[in-house]
Amino acid sequence: MAQQNQQEVLSLEKRQEKDLEVLIKARYPIIWLVTHEELRTKQMIFNIAQPDSQGDEKFRNVYSWNLIDGLEDITPWKIDDKKKKDFPDESTSPELAIEEIMKFPNEGLNLVVFYDLHPFLEENPMVIRALKNLAFALEHTYTNLIIVSSQLVIPPELEKFIAVIDLELPSYERLENVFNAFIQGLKSPDYKGKSLQVDFSDNEKHNIISAAQGLTNKEFEEALAKSVVSKRTIDKAIILEEKRQAVRKSGALEFYETQEEIASVGGMDSLKEYILERHDCFSDNAQKYGLPTPKGILLLGIQGCGKSLMCKAVSSLWGMPLLRLDVGAIFGGFVGESESNMRKAVKLAEAVSPCILWVDEIEKGLSGSQSSNYSDAGTTSRVFGFFITWMQEKTKPVYLIATANDVTQLPPELLRKGRFDEIFFVDLPVEEEREEIFKIHLKKRTTPINGIDINNFDLSDLVERTRGYSGAEIEQAVIDALYRSYSRGNGQTPVIHDDLVFAISATKPLSVTMSENIEEAREWIEGRARKASSAGSDVAIPSLEDLENIKIEL
Repeated sequence: MAQQNQQEVLSLEKRQEKDLEVLIKARYPIIWLVTHEELRTKQMIFNIAQPDSQGDEKFRNVYSWNLIDGLEDITPWKIDDKKKKDFPDESTSPELAIEEIMKFPNEGLNLVVFYDLHPFLEENPMVIRALKNLAFALEHTYTNLIIVSSQLVIPPELEKFIAVIDLELPSYERLENVFNAFIQGLKSPDYKGKSLQVDFSDNEKHNIISAAQGLTNKEFEEALAKSVVSKRTIDKAIILEEKRQAVRKSGALEFYETQEEIASVGGMDSLKEYILERHDCFSDNAQKYGLPTPKGILLLGIQGCGKSLMCKAVSSLWGMPLLRLDVGAIFGGFVGESESNMRKAVKLAEAVSPCILWVDEIEKGLSGSQSSNYSDAGTTSRVFGFFITWMQEKTKPVYLIATANDVTQLPPELLRKGRFDEIFFVDLPVEEEREEIFKIHLKKRTTPINGIDINNFDLSDLVERTRGYSGAEIEQAVIDALYRSYSRGNGQTPVIHDDLVFAISATKPLSVTMSENIEEAREWIEGRARKASSAGSDVAIPSLEDLENIKIEL
Protein backbone atom coordinates (compact mmCIF):
# COMPACT_ATOMS: atom_id res chain seq x y z
CA MET A 1 0.00 0.00 0.00
CA ALA A 2 2.85 2.38 0.89
CA GLN A 3 4.50 1.63 -2.44
CA GLN A 4 1.22 2.43 -4.25
CA ASN A 5 0.90 5.77 -2.45
CA GLN A 6 4.49 6.66 -3.36
CA GLN A 7 3.78 5.89 -7.00
CA GLU A 8 0.70 8.15 -6.88
CA VAL A 9 2.81 10.97 -5.43
CA LEU A 10 5.46 10.53 -8.11
CA SER A 11 2.75 10.50 -10.77
CA LEU A 12 1.31 13.76 -9.39
CA GLU A 13 4.75 15.39 -9.33
CA LYS A 14 5.46 14.40 -12.93
CA ARG A 15 2.06 15.23 -14.42
CA GLN A 16 2.77 18.82 -15.47
CA GLU A 17 6.27 17.93 -16.62
CA LYS A 18 4.64 15.31 -18.83
CA ASP A 19 2.17 17.91 -20.17
CA LEU A 20 5.09 20.12 -21.20
CA GLU A 21 6.92 17.19 -22.77
CA VAL A 22 3.87 16.27 -24.85
CA LEU A 23 3.64 19.80 -26.28
CA ILE A 24 7.35 19.77 -27.08
CA LYS A 25 7.18 16.44 -28.88
CA ALA A 26 4.03 17.56 -30.70
CA ARG A 27 6.16 20.42 -32.14
CA TYR A 28 4.25 23.32 -30.65
CA PRO A 29 6.51 26.22 -31.71
CA ILE A 30 5.89 28.49 -28.68
CA ILE A 31 4.87 27.35 -25.19
CA TRP A 32 4.13 29.74 -22.31
CA LEU A 33 4.70 28.51 -18.74
CA VAL A 34 2.91 30.70 -16.19
CA THR A 35 4.88 30.45 -12.94
CA HIS A 36 7.10 32.32 -10.48
CA GLU A 37 9.41 29.33 -10.09
CA GLU A 38 12.21 29.68 -12.62
CA LEU A 39 14.47 27.12 -10.95
CA ARG A 40 11.72 24.54 -10.89
CA THR A 41 10.91 25.04 -14.57
CA LYS A 42 14.62 24.92 -15.45
CA GLN A 43 14.90 21.50 -13.82
CA MET A 44 11.76 20.33 -15.61
CA ILE A 45 13.23 21.38 -18.95
CA PHE A 46 16.54 19.64 -18.21
CA ASN A 47 14.60 16.45 -17.37
CA ILE A 48 12.74 16.64 -20.68
CA ALA A 49 15.90 17.40 -22.64
CA GLN A 50 17.41 14.04 -21.71
CA PRO A 51 16.73 11.06 -24.01
CA ASP A 52 14.22 8.50 -22.80
CA SER A 53 13.36 4.90 -23.60
CA GLN A 54 10.34 5.79 -25.73
CA GLY A 55 12.03 6.61 -29.00
CA ASP A 56 14.25 9.65 -28.32
CA GLU A 57 17.82 8.88 -29.40
CA LYS A 58 19.41 12.30 -28.96
CA PHE A 59 19.86 14.88 -26.24
CA ARG A 60 18.15 18.18 -26.71
CA ASN A 61 20.22 21.35 -26.68
CA VAL A 62 19.02 23.85 -24.07
CA TYR A 63 19.41 27.61 -24.51
CA SER A 64 18.19 30.43 -22.31
CA TRP A 65 17.66 34.16 -22.72
CA ASN A 66 17.25 36.98 -20.24
CA LEU A 67 17.84 40.72 -20.36
CA ILE A 68 21.17 40.57 -18.52
CA ASP A 69 22.89 37.51 -19.95
CA GLY A 70 21.34 37.51 -23.41
CA LEU A 71 21.24 34.23 -25.31
CA GLU A 72 23.29 31.42 -23.71
CA ASP A 73 23.92 27.73 -24.26
CA ILE A 74 23.10 26.12 -20.88
CA THR A 75 22.99 22.48 -22.03
CA PRO A 76 24.04 20.70 -18.78
CA TRP A 77 25.81 17.73 -20.40
CA LYS A 78 28.10 19.93 -22.51
CA ILE A 79 30.86 19.92 -19.91
CA ASP A 80 33.42 21.25 -22.36
CA ASP A 81 32.66 24.93 -23.02
CA LYS A 82 34.12 24.57 -26.50
CA LYS A 83 31.15 22.43 -27.47
CA LYS A 84 28.72 25.13 -26.45
CA LYS A 85 27.24 27.46 -29.04
CA ASP A 86 28.42 31.08 -28.93
CA PHE A 87 26.12 34.05 -29.43
CA PRO A 88 26.94 37.74 -29.98
CA ASP A 89 26.80 40.16 -27.05
CA GLU A 90 23.96 42.03 -28.79
CA SER A 91 21.66 39.07 -28.09
CA THR A 92 20.47 40.83 -24.94
CA SER A 93 18.03 42.51 -27.35
CA PRO A 94 14.98 40.22 -27.73
CA GLU A 95 14.69 40.98 -31.46
CA LEU A 96 18.34 40.02 -32.08
CA ALA A 97 17.99 36.93 -29.89
CA ILE A 98 15.02 35.80 -31.97
CA GLU A 99 17.06 36.41 -35.14
CA GLU A 100 19.77 34.07 -33.79
CA ILE A 101 17.18 31.36 -33.12
CA MET A 102 15.92 31.72 -36.69
CA LYS A 103 19.36 30.58 -37.88
CA PHE A 104 19.15 27.07 -36.41
CA PRO A 105 15.59 25.73 -36.82
CA ASN A 106 16.89 22.49 -38.44
CA GLU A 107 19.96 21.97 -36.24
CA GLY A 108 18.87 19.00 -34.13
CA LEU A 109 16.63 19.12 -31.08
CA ASN A 110 16.55 22.51 -29.33
CA LEU A 111 14.71 24.00 -26.38
CA VAL A 112 15.04 27.79 -26.05
CA VAL A 113 13.82 29.33 -22.77
CA PHE A 114 12.98 33.06 -22.56
CA TYR A 115 12.66 34.55 -19.05
CA ASP A 116 12.09 38.32 -19.35
CA LEU A 117 9.95 38.61 -22.45
CA HIS A 118 6.45 39.60 -21.28
CA PRO A 119 7.14 43.39 -20.86
CA PHE A 120 8.15 43.59 -24.53
CA LEU A 121 4.87 42.00 -25.61
CA GLU A 122 2.97 44.89 -24.01
CA GLU A 123 4.74 47.72 -25.80
CA ASN A 124 7.04 46.52 -28.63
CA PRO A 125 5.33 45.59 -31.93
CA MET A 126 8.70 44.56 -33.42
CA VAL A 127 9.07 41.77 -30.85
CA ILE A 128 5.51 40.64 -31.56
CA ARG A 129 6.24 40.49 -35.29
CA ALA A 130 9.56 38.70 -34.71
CA LEU A 131 7.84 36.06 -32.57
CA LYS A 132 5.18 35.55 -35.20
CA ASN A 133 7.84 35.03 -37.86
CA LEU A 134 9.65 32.62 -35.54
CA ALA A 135 6.47 30.64 -34.95
CA PHE A 136 6.08 30.12 -38.70
CA ALA A 137 9.75 29.14 -39.04
CA LEU A 138 9.66 26.60 -36.17
CA GLU A 139 6.36 25.01 -37.13
CA HIS A 140 7.89 21.89 -38.76
CA THR A 141 11.20 21.75 -36.90
CA TYR A 142 12.45 20.24 -33.65
CA THR A 143 13.07 23.60 -31.98
CA ASN A 144 10.66 24.93 -29.34
CA LEU A 145 10.54 28.34 -27.72
CA ILE A 146 9.43 28.24 -24.05
CA ILE A 147 8.44 31.53 -22.40
CA VAL A 148 8.61 31.46 -18.59
CA SER A 149 6.80 34.30 -16.83
CA SER A 150 4.65 34.95 -13.77
CA GLN A 151 2.26 36.94 -15.99
CA LEU A 152 0.34 35.75 -19.01
CA VAL A 153 0.43 38.60 -21.53
CA ILE A 154 -0.39 37.33 -25.02
CA PRO A 155 -1.09 39.93 -27.74
CA PRO A 156 -4.06 39.05 -29.99
CA GLU A 157 -1.64 38.61 -32.93
CA LEU A 158 0.03 35.65 -31.16
CA GLU A 159 -2.98 33.94 -29.59
CA LYS A 160 -3.10 31.16 -32.21
CA PHE A 161 0.64 30.42 -31.98
CA ILE A 162 1.11 29.94 -28.23
CA ALA A 163 0.16 27.01 -26.00
CA VAL A 164 -0.25 27.86 -22.31
CA ILE A 165 0.49 25.77 -19.21
CA ASP A 166 -0.31 27.17 -15.76
CA LEU A 167 2.16 25.55 -13.38
CA GLU A 168 0.32 24.95 -10.14
CA LEU A 169 1.83 25.95 -6.85
CA PRO A 170 3.58 23.05 -5.12
CA SER A 171 1.35 20.24 -3.89
CA TYR A 172 1.40 18.93 -0.34
CA GLU A 173 3.65 16.08 -1.49
CA ARG A 174 6.16 18.45 -3.12
CA LEU A 175 6.27 20.62 0.01
CA GLU A 176 6.76 17.48 2.08
CA ASN A 177 9.81 16.65 -0.06
CA VAL A 178 11.17 20.17 0.55
CA PHE A 179 10.58 19.79 4.29
CA ASN A 180 12.25 16.38 4.47
CA ALA A 181 15.29 17.59 2.50
CA PHE A 182 15.61 20.67 4.74
CA ILE A 183 15.42 18.60 7.94
CA GLN A 184 17.93 16.14 6.54
CA GLY A 185 20.30 19.02 5.89
CA LEU A 186 19.94 20.24 9.47
CA LYS A 187 20.88 16.78 10.75
CA SER A 188 24.11 16.77 8.78
CA PRO A 189 27.44 16.84 10.68
CA ASP A 190 27.79 20.60 10.01
CA TYR A 191 24.92 21.29 12.41
CA LYS A 192 26.01 19.07 15.31
CA GLY A 193 26.02 20.83 18.66
CA LYS A 194 23.80 23.66 17.40
CA SER A 195 20.99 22.67 19.80
CA LEU A 196 18.35 22.59 17.09
CA GLN A 197 14.95 21.00 17.72
CA VAL A 198 14.20 19.23 14.45
CA ASP A 199 12.43 16.06 15.56
CA PHE A 200 8.70 16.25 14.90
CA SER A 201 5.77 13.89 15.29
CA ASP A 202 3.76 12.99 12.20
CA ASN A 203 0.98 15.34 13.35
CA GLU A 204 3.39 18.27 13.91
CA LYS A 205 4.96 17.69 10.51
CA HIS A 206 1.52 17.59 8.88
CA ASN A 207 0.51 20.89 10.51
CA ILE A 208 3.70 22.63 9.35
CA ILE A 209 3.34 21.44 5.74
CA SER A 210 -0.39 22.28 5.68
CA ALA A 211 0.44 25.77 6.92
CA ALA A 212 2.88 26.14 4.00
CA GLN A 213 0.39 25.30 1.24
CA GLY A 214 0.24 28.26 -1.11
CA LEU A 215 3.99 28.96 -0.89
CA THR A 216 6.49 28.19 -3.64
CA ASN A 217 9.37 25.81 -2.96
CA LYS A 218 11.73 28.74 -2.45
CA GLU A 219 9.32 30.63 -0.17
CA PHE A 220 8.90 27.51 1.98
CA GLU A 221 12.66 26.97 2.18
CA GLU A 222 13.15 30.61 3.21
CA ALA A 223 10.40 30.35 5.83
CA LEU A 224 12.00 27.20 7.26
CA ALA A 225 15.40 28.91 7.39
CA LYS A 226 13.90 31.99 9.06
CA SER A 227 12.23 29.81 11.66
CA VAL A 228 15.42 27.91 12.46
CA VAL A 229 17.46 31.11 12.79
CA SER A 230 14.94 32.87 15.05
CA LYS A 231 13.45 29.96 17.02
CA ARG A 232 16.04 27.15 16.71
CA THR A 233 13.22 24.95 15.49
CA ILE A 234 10.41 24.94 12.90
CA ASP A 235 7.65 27.23 14.18
CA LYS A 236 4.27 26.94 12.45
CA ALA A 237 3.46 30.57 13.35
CA ILE A 238 6.42 31.81 11.28
CA ILE A 239 5.34 29.65 8.34
CA LEU A 240 1.84 31.15 8.55
CA GLU A 241 3.25 34.69 8.66
CA GLU A 242 5.25 33.99 5.50
CA LYS A 243 2.10 32.70 3.86
CA ARG A 244 0.24 35.86 4.86
CA GLN A 245 2.99 37.88 3.20
CA ALA A 246 2.83 35.72 0.04
CA VAL A 247 -0.94 36.10 -0.17
CA ARG A 248 -0.68 39.86 0.39
CA LYS A 249 1.87 40.17 -2.42
CA SER A 250 -0.61 38.60 -4.82
CA GLY A 251 -2.53 41.91 -4.68
CA ALA A 252 -6.02 40.50 -5.12
CA LEU A 253 -6.11 38.25 -2.03
CA GLU A 254 -5.87 39.12 1.64
CA PHE A 255 -5.23 36.58 4.38
CA TYR A 256 -7.60 37.08 7.34
CA GLU A 257 -6.80 35.58 10.73
CA THR A 258 -10.02 35.94 12.69
CA GLN A 259 -11.01 35.06 16.24
CA GLU A 260 -14.72 35.62 15.69
CA GLU A 261 -16.92 32.78 16.91
CA ILE A 262 -20.34 31.69 15.74
CA ALA A 263 -21.66 32.89 19.13
CA SER A 264 -20.52 36.42 18.16
CA VAL A 265 -23.23 36.52 15.48
CA GLY A 266 -26.64 37.56 16.68
CA GLY A 267 -29.72 35.95 15.10
CA MET A 268 -29.58 34.07 11.78
CA ASP A 269 -30.47 30.75 13.43
CA SER A 270 -31.35 29.01 10.13
CA LEU A 271 -28.04 29.99 8.55
CA LYS A 272 -26.13 28.94 11.68
CA GLU A 273 -27.82 25.54 11.61
CA TYR A 274 -26.89 25.15 7.95
CA ILE A 275 -23.23 26.02 8.69
CA LEU A 276 -23.03 23.75 11.74
CA GLU A 277 -24.36 20.81 9.73
CA ARG A 278 -21.45 21.24 7.29
CA HIS A 279 -18.60 21.81 9.75
CA ASP A 280 -17.02 18.45 8.87
CA CYS A 281 -17.87 18.49 5.17
CA PHE A 282 -14.25 18.55 3.90
CA SER A 283 -13.05 15.58 5.96
CA ASP A 284 -12.02 12.18 4.58
CA ASN A 285 -15.02 10.64 6.33
CA ALA A 286 -17.37 12.97 4.44
CA GLN A 287 -15.78 11.99 1.12
CA LYS A 288 -15.99 8.27 1.97
CA TYR A 289 -19.64 8.74 2.90
CA GLY A 290 -20.25 10.04 -0.61
CA LEU A 291 -20.76 13.72 0.13
CA PRO A 292 -19.75 16.00 -2.77
CA THR A 293 -17.31 18.82 -2.03
CA PRO A 294 -19.44 21.85 -1.04
CA LYS A 295 -19.28 24.83 -3.40
CA GLY A 296 -20.31 27.71 -1.14
CA ILE A 297 -23.11 30.11 -0.29
CA LEU A 298 -24.29 33.56 -1.35
CA LEU A 299 -25.43 35.91 1.43
CA LEU A 300 -27.81 38.59 0.21
CA GLY A 301 -29.22 41.24 2.44
CA ILE A 302 -29.20 44.59 4.13
CA GLN A 303 -25.99 46.39 5.01
CA GLY A 304 -24.76 45.96 8.56
CA CYS A 305 -26.76 42.84 9.35
CA GLY A 306 -23.81 40.47 9.88
CA LYS A 307 -22.97 38.96 6.49
CA SER A 308 -19.24 39.71 6.70
CA LEU A 309 -19.18 38.74 10.36
CA MET A 310 -20.66 35.38 9.45
CA CYS A 311 -17.83 34.76 6.94
CA LYS A 312 -15.26 35.25 9.69
CA ALA A 313 -17.24 33.08 12.12
CA VAL A 314 -17.41 30.21 9.62
CA SER A 315 -13.64 30.36 9.22
CA SER A 316 -13.14 30.01 12.98
CA LEU A 317 -15.80 27.32 13.36
CA TRP A 318 -14.42 25.15 10.56
CA GLY A 319 -10.77 25.84 11.41
CA MET A 320 -10.03 26.87 7.81
CA PRO A 321 -8.00 29.89 6.62
CA LEU A 322 -10.02 32.84 5.32
CA LEU A 323 -8.92 34.55 2.10
CA ARG A 324 -10.67 37.73 0.99
CA LEU A 325 -10.79 38.34 -2.76
CA ASP A 326 -10.63 42.02 -3.72
CA VAL A 327 -12.43 42.06 -7.08
CA GLY A 328 -11.39 45.67 -7.71
CA ALA A 329 -7.70 44.73 -7.48
CA ILE A 330 -8.18 42.08 -10.17
CA PHE A 331 -8.56 44.63 -12.96
CA GLY A 332 -5.31 45.88 -14.53
CA GLY A 333 -4.49 48.31 -17.29
CA PHE A 334 -2.88 45.91 -19.78
CA VAL A 335 -4.66 43.59 -22.17
CA GLY A 336 -5.00 40.17 -20.55
CA GLU A 337 -3.74 41.38 -17.15
CA SER A 338 -7.14 41.22 -15.45
CA GLU A 339 -7.81 37.66 -16.60
CA SER A 340 -4.29 36.69 -15.51
CA ASN A 341 -4.82 38.25 -12.07
CA MET A 342 -8.05 36.30 -11.59
CA ARG A 343 -6.36 33.04 -12.62
CA LYS A 344 -3.51 33.67 -10.18
CA ALA A 345 -5.91 34.46 -7.34
CA VAL A 346 -7.92 31.29 -7.96
CA LYS A 347 -4.76 29.16 -8.26
CA LEU A 348 -3.44 30.57 -4.99
CA ALA A 349 -6.74 29.88 -3.21
CA GLU A 350 -6.68 26.30 -4.52
CA ALA A 351 -3.07 25.86 -3.36
CA VAL A 352 -3.99 27.07 0.15
CA SER A 353 -7.09 24.83 0.26
CA PRO A 354 -8.95 23.68 2.17
CA CYS A 355 -9.88 27.29 2.75
CA ILE A 356 -12.75 29.78 2.62
CA LEU A 357 -12.71 32.34 -0.18
CA TRP A 358 -14.66 35.44 0.81
CA VAL A 359 -15.88 37.81 -1.93
CA ASP A 360 -17.39 40.85 -0.22
CA GLU A 361 -19.99 42.94 -2.07
CA ILE A 362 -19.59 40.86 -5.18
CA GLU A 363 -22.15 42.89 -7.12
CA LYS A 364 -19.84 45.94 -7.14
CA GLY A 365 -17.06 44.06 -8.85
CA LEU A 366 -19.09 42.11 -11.42
CA SER A 367 -22.22 44.17 -12.00
CA GLY A 368 -20.86 45.69 -15.23
CA SER A 369 -20.45 42.35 -17.00
CA GLN A 370 -23.61 42.80 -19.10
CA SER A 371 -22.36 45.99 -20.79
CA SER A 372 -18.70 45.02 -20.71
CA ASN A 373 -18.31 44.60 -24.46
CA TYR A 374 -19.23 48.27 -24.91
CA SER A 375 -17.56 49.81 -21.85
CA ASP A 376 -14.22 48.00 -21.37
CA ALA A 377 -13.65 45.84 -24.47
CA GLY A 378 -15.14 42.83 -22.72
CA THR A 379 -12.62 42.63 -19.85
CA THR A 380 -15.22 42.43 -17.06
CA SER A 381 -17.23 39.93 -19.07
CA ARG A 382 -14.20 37.66 -19.57
CA VAL A 383 -13.16 37.87 -15.91
CA PHE A 384 -16.72 37.14 -14.82
CA GLY A 385 -17.00 34.26 -17.29
CA PHE A 386 -13.81 32.66 -15.99
CA PHE A 387 -14.92 33.10 -12.38
CA ILE A 388 -18.37 31.54 -12.74
CA THR A 389 -16.94 28.65 -14.78
CA TRP A 390 -14.45 28.03 -11.98
CA MET A 391 -17.28 28.15 -9.43
CA GLN A 392 -19.16 25.49 -11.39
CA GLU A 393 -16.24 23.18 -12.17
CA LYS A 394 -13.86 23.54 -9.20
CA THR A 395 -12.86 20.32 -7.48
CA LYS A 396 -10.42 21.65 -4.87
CA PRO A 397 -11.86 22.27 -1.36
CA VAL A 398 -12.30 26.04 -1.70
CA TYR A 399 -15.56 27.10 -0.02
CA LEU A 400 -16.83 30.32 -1.57
CA ILE A 401 -18.82 32.77 0.57
CA ALA A 402 -19.98 35.79 -1.41
CA THR A 403 -21.93 38.70 0.05
CA ALA A 404 -24.11 41.26 -1.74
CA ASN A 405 -26.14 44.25 -0.58
CA ASP A 406 -27.91 45.17 -3.82
CA VAL A 407 -29.58 42.08 -5.27
CA THR A 408 -30.77 43.98 -8.35
CA GLN A 409 -27.16 44.46 -9.53
CA LEU A 410 -26.30 40.76 -9.53
CA PRO A 411 -25.77 39.13 -12.94
CA PRO A 412 -28.43 36.44 -13.46
CA GLU A 413 -25.74 33.86 -14.39
CA LEU A 414 -24.38 34.10 -10.86
CA LEU A 415 -27.69 32.97 -9.35
CA ARG A 416 -28.14 29.88 -11.50
CA LYS A 417 -28.35 26.57 -9.67
CA GLY A 418 -24.96 24.94 -9.39
CA ARG A 419 -22.98 28.11 -8.78
CA PHE A 420 -23.75 28.09 -5.04
CA ASP A 421 -25.11 25.36 -2.80
CA GLU A 422 -27.58 27.81 -1.30
CA ILE A 423 -28.58 31.48 -1.32
CA PHE A 424 -29.56 33.12 1.99
CA PHE A 425 -31.26 36.44 2.62
CA VAL A 426 -30.14 38.31 5.76
CA ASP A 427 -32.89 40.66 6.91
CA LEU A 428 -33.07 43.24 9.69
CA PRO A 429 -33.04 41.57 13.13
CA VAL A 430 -36.38 41.01 14.85
CA GLU A 431 -37.02 41.68 18.53
CA GLU A 432 -35.45 38.55 20.03
CA GLU A 433 -32.46 38.92 17.69
CA ARG A 434 -31.93 42.56 18.65
CA GLU A 435 -31.94 41.54 22.31
CA GLU A 436 -29.33 38.87 21.56
CA ILE A 437 -27.20 41.43 19.68
CA PHE A 438 -27.36 43.86 22.62
CA LYS A 439 -26.23 41.10 24.99
CA ILE A 440 -23.33 40.14 22.70
CA HIS A 441 -21.94 43.66 22.38
CA LEU A 442 -22.51 44.67 26.00
CA LYS A 443 -20.79 41.50 27.22
CA LYS A 444 -17.96 41.92 24.70
CA ARG A 445 -17.12 45.39 26.06
CA THR A 446 -17.52 44.72 29.77
CA THR A 447 -14.57 45.76 31.99
CA PRO A 448 -14.27 46.21 35.77
CA ILE A 449 -14.22 50.00 35.32
CA ASN A 450 -17.11 50.63 32.95
CA GLY A 451 -19.40 48.56 35.18
CA ILE A 452 -21.48 47.07 32.36
CA ASP A 453 -23.95 44.58 33.83
CA ILE A 454 -26.68 43.40 31.47
CA ASN A 455 -29.09 43.11 34.41
CA ASN A 456 -28.85 46.89 34.91
CA PHE A 457 -30.36 47.61 31.48
CA ASP A 458 -33.98 47.43 30.43
CA LEU A 459 -33.41 45.33 27.32
CA SER A 460 -37.06 45.33 26.30
CA ASP A 461 -36.93 49.14 26.21
CA LEU A 462 -33.74 49.12 24.14
CA VAL A 463 -35.16 46.52 21.76
CA GLU A 464 -38.29 48.61 21.15
CA ARG A 465 -36.24 51.76 20.58
CA THR A 466 -34.12 50.01 17.93
CA ARG A 467 -36.94 48.76 15.71
CA GLY A 468 -35.53 48.84 12.15
CA TYR A 469 -31.91 48.99 13.32
CA SER A 470 -29.26 46.68 11.90
CA GLY A 471 -26.79 44.75 14.03
CA ALA A 472 -24.01 47.16 13.07
CA GLU A 473 -26.13 50.15 14.15
CA ILE A 474 -26.84 48.51 17.49
CA GLU A 475 -23.13 47.82 17.96
CA GLN A 476 -22.33 51.45 17.18
CA ALA A 477 -24.95 52.62 19.70
CA VAL A 478 -23.21 50.56 22.39
CA ILE A 479 -19.85 52.07 21.42
CA ASP A 480 -21.29 55.61 21.41
CA ALA A 481 -22.74 54.98 24.88
CA LEU A 482 -19.27 53.97 26.10
CA TYR A 483 -17.77 57.19 24.73
CA ARG A 484 -20.53 59.24 26.38
CA SER A 485 -20.01 57.53 29.73
CA TYR A 486 -16.22 57.87 29.54
CA SER A 487 -16.45 61.58 28.72
CA ARG A 488 -18.98 62.25 31.46
CA GLY A 489 -16.92 60.77 34.28
CA ASN A 490 -13.32 60.88 33.00
CA GLY A 491 -13.33 57.13 32.60
CA GLN A 492 -14.42 56.42 36.17
CA THR A 493 -18.21 56.15 35.91
CA PRO A 494 -20.22 53.12 34.78
CA VAL A 495 -22.32 53.00 31.63
CA ILE A 496 -25.98 53.57 32.44
CA HIS A 497 -29.20 52.91 30.57
CA ASP A 498 -29.64 56.57 29.61
CA ASP A 499 -26.28 56.52 27.80
CA LEU A 500 -27.64 53.87 25.45
CA VAL A 501 -30.95 55.66 25.05
CA PHE A 502 -29.15 58.86 24.05
CA ALA A 503 -26.92 57.01 21.57
CA ILE A 504 -29.92 55.28 19.99
CA SER A 505 -31.89 58.52 19.74
CA ALA A 506 -29.01 60.21 17.91
CA THR A 507 -29.03 57.55 15.17
CA LYS A 508 -31.23 57.43 12.09
CA PRO A 509 -31.17 53.81 10.89
CA LEU A 510 -30.37 52.99 7.29
CA SER A 511 -33.65 51.11 6.99
CA VAL A 512 -35.54 54.42 7.28
CA THR A 513 -33.50 56.31 4.69
CA MET A 514 -33.48 53.35 2.28
CA SER A 515 -36.85 51.77 3.02
CA GLU A 516 -37.80 51.42 -0.67
CA ASN A 517 -34.63 49.46 -1.45
CA ILE A 518 -35.20 47.10 1.47
CA GLU A 519 -38.81 46.43 0.53
CA GLU A 520 -37.72 45.79 -3.05
CA ALA A 521 -35.08 43.32 -1.85
CA ARG A 522 -37.62 41.53 0.36
CA GLU A 523 -39.99 41.14 -2.57
CA TRP A 524 -37.19 39.93 -4.85
CA ILE A 525 -36.00 37.11 -2.57
CA GLU A 526 -39.43 35.47 -2.29
CA GLY A 527 -39.02 32.06 -3.90
CA ARG A 528 -35.40 32.78 -4.80
CA ALA A 529 -33.55 32.49 -1.48
CA ARG A 530 -33.80 31.02 1.99
CA LYS A 531 -34.16 33.35 4.96
CA ALA A 532 -31.18 33.33 7.29
CA SER A 533 -33.52 33.68 10.26
CA SER A 534 -36.51 31.47 11.04
CA ALA A 535 -38.10 34.43 12.85
CA GLY A 536 -38.97 36.17 9.60
CA SER A 537 -38.70 39.95 9.56
CA ASP A 538 -40.18 42.97 11.32
CA VAL A 539 -43.76 43.66 10.27
CA ALA A 540 -42.77 47.04 8.87
CA ILE A 541 -39.82 49.38 8.65
CA PRO A 542 -40.44 52.38 10.90
CA SER A 543 -40.74 55.82 9.36
CA LEU A 544 -39.05 58.90 10.79
CA GLU A 545 -42.37 59.81 12.40
CA ASP A 546 -42.58 56.36 13.97
CA LEU A 547 -39.11 56.79 15.48
CA GLU A 548 -40.08 60.13 16.98
CA ASN A 549 -43.25 58.61 18.45
CA ILE A 550 -41.24 55.74 19.94
CA LYS A 551 -38.95 58.26 21.67
CA ILE A 552 -41.95 60.17 23.07
CA GLU A 553 -43.82 57.06 24.24
CA LEU A 554 -40.78 55.58 25.95
